[in-house]
Amino acid sequence: MDDFYQHVVEQKEAHKTDATLKKGLKCIGNAGAYGPLVELNEHKEGEDVKLDVYSGEHYHQQAIREREVPGPFYFPPVASLITAGGRLLLALAEKCVVDAGGCGVFLDTDSCCLPADEKGGFSRGGAHADLGYVEGADMREFAPVPCLSRDTVVKISERFTALNPYSFGGTIPQS
Repeated sequence: MDDFYQHVVEQKEAHKTDATLKKGLKCIGNAGAYGPLVELNEHKEGEDVKLDVYSGEHYHQQAIREREVPGPFYFPPVASLITAGGRLLLALAEKCVVDAGGCGVFLDTDSCCLPADEKGGFSRGGAHADLGYVEGADMREFAPVPCLSRDTVVKISERFTALNPYSFGGTIPQS
């Protein structure tokens, strides 16, 4: 086994019918790959310690009895690259969706939620379309939402296939 985290993801996929094991493996993978790089531990001081506080042009000292101490692998620059990589992939996916005429309902840290149906086109209206006019409502909430066709969503997803480092097929792993 050359890559522990790749192995954890592959085991998660192999045991996807076992919800508890799948969740545990996801926690191990996420916490192990990212967590140590941002680990901060509470340290209680025996007496007050002066802390320098800088905020823009303002500076003052403050007495503290508890402080955070970096863990042994603390290195935020690498941790920020891990999260930046995820944000880059989501931005690329969002660009593909917008270029195809769609929109995202939301993007999470590791997923996109897109309005789509078999044919594409537009939804019949927003979240409150069946209520009619509501006093004080933003009319954009009632506007039809562009939906991509299922085939378009699959084609966008397939553009990411080459980025899959895992032994199982598909594009980005499904949760």
